[in-house]
Amino acid sequence: LASLSPKLADSVPDANQFGEGWSRRHEECRIMPEVLDAWAAGYNCQFKFVVSDPSQIEEINELLARVTPQPGPGEVLLMPEGTDPGTLRDRGQFVAGLCKRTGYRFCPRLHIELFGNTKGT
Repeated sequence: LASLSPKLADSVPDANQFGEGWSRRHEECRIMPEVLDAWAAGYNCQFKFVVSDPSQIEEINELLARVTPQPGPGEVLLMPEGTDPGTLRDRGQFVAGLCKRTGYRFCPRLHIELFGNTKGT
């Protein structure tokens, strides 16, 4: 099982902080439809999205609609974005609601709950 994590539009690094080149390369490469199609067609895979705002479900659904073959709801995971338990709890509430509405699976950030936002976990 491969877990693919396509990056949403809000993942583009801030050009002022990381440089215009890095930001531009990230935006150019963050979604490669032919790669997503190849994985979906040839391998057992799931699509995991890190969600920070309920409105991102539109971007997720639009992206998934372009994947061939289209993954079923059980092959899509939504994970709340955050690095501390309070943020994860708050975002987890609306992400769980999105999962109920769409049939997508909820994916907690258990490593942060257990160990905090530490390197190597």
